[in-house]
Amino acid sequence: MIKKAKITNPIFLSKDGLKDLKKQIKILEHDLKRVNEELRAMDKADKRDNQLARAEKLIQIETLRSDLADKKAYSARAKLTPTKHRLEVSLGSLVELVDTITGKILRFRVVESIEANPVDGRISIDSPLGKSLLGKKEQEKVHWTVGFRDHCMLLAKIC
Repeated sequence: MIKKAKITNPIFLSKDGLKDLKKQIKILEHDLKRVNEELRAMDKADKRDNQLARAEKLIQIETLRSDLADKKAYSARAKLTPTKHRLEVSLGSLVELVDTITGKILRFRVVESIEANPVDGRISIDSPLGKSLLGKKEQEKVHWTVGFRDHCMLLAKIC
């Protein structure tokens, strides 16, 4: 008898991340239901020239099922990121960085890679910047490399 390994590593998400994940699951469930109904309608029509369209619907259904299973697996492991104030940067920390060259202030939340989106101010804990921020304290310089470029910013504040 083969036992399935139970995945117990939690994925920590912000409130918005959990909300987005649940929304994505609902959208996928809705799309899967719609495509299944379209396939049933095609089967009722029973036209021979619909075989290619039917095959495309079956592929679309399998893709949606796979995506839905992945999202549900993430959801089962998802936990809300603790939001207590910290003295050093960790998962869930909101940080303010000051570019040492331009003086520009950037604000990021350190999140799991599943909810990372730098444009929205969420950087992955697995990104070069995310890795270099971990364990840093306020007023420390943060150095990281992307490609051949070295970057340096000052960690002004941990919110």
